[in-house]
Amino acid sequence: MRGSLFLLRSQEQRAVGGFATLIALAALRAAGGGTVIRPSVKGQRLVALFLLGFLLFNYPLLTLFAGPTRAWGIPLLYVYVFAVWAALIALMVLVVEKRDD
Repeated sequence: MRGSLFLLRSQEQRAVGGFATLIALAALRAAGGGTVIRPSVKGQRLVALFLLGFLLFNYPLLTLFAGPTRAWGIPLLYVYVFAVWAALIALMVLVVEKRDD
C-alpha cells in the first residue's frame, strides 16, 4: 500500500499538466495505483472481427448456403464456411501484424 502511494505521488510530481495527465492520474487513483491500460485500436479491431465472424457463422446466413447447390463439386455450404474461416484468419493476421504508427 505504501509503495503505491509513493508511486502515485512521484507520478504527480512528474506530471506537467493537461487533460490527459488528469485522466491518467484519476485512473491511477481509481485503480489503487499501478499502470494505466489504454484501449488499443488493435484490440478494438479484433473485437470487431470476432463480431463479424459471429454474424457470418450465424444461422440466417448459413441457411442461405445450405442447399443442393455445388461449387466445384463441393456443397456450397462447405465452400462458404471454409472461405469465411480463411478470410477471418487472414484479416486477423493483418490486424495483429500491422505496426502501430
